Amino acid sequence: MLGETNLPATLSSASSNIQGNTSTSIPQAIVVGGGFQDYEVEYMRGFKGADKVPWLYLDEISSQGFMNRDPIGFIVQKTKDALINEVFNSTADEKSGKLWKR
Repeated sequence: MLGETNLPATLSSASSNIQGNTSTSIPQAIVVGGGFQDYEVEYMRGFKGADKVPWLYLDEISSQGFMNRDPIGFIVQKTKDALINEVFNSTADEKSGKLWKR
């Protein structure tokens, strides 16, 4: 299943990045794109440590708003806006393990 190799290591706070360097900090948030089905997101959220990190699931990207713009730039901006305005402005108790859907 998706994420079985990298995500548990990332959530356990001891993982290697692409360059092979070891990181000792857990992510501030997990962002999952619309290519994943709801059941896949729920499966990944069941990994050990997933309940300590806020999740942002961009399950639908509406075409409204980016008709004459770069779609990747639109998705990046939508992600940043959601993380800044909702996830990072929440209290620790509010965001620990919470799933925001956009």
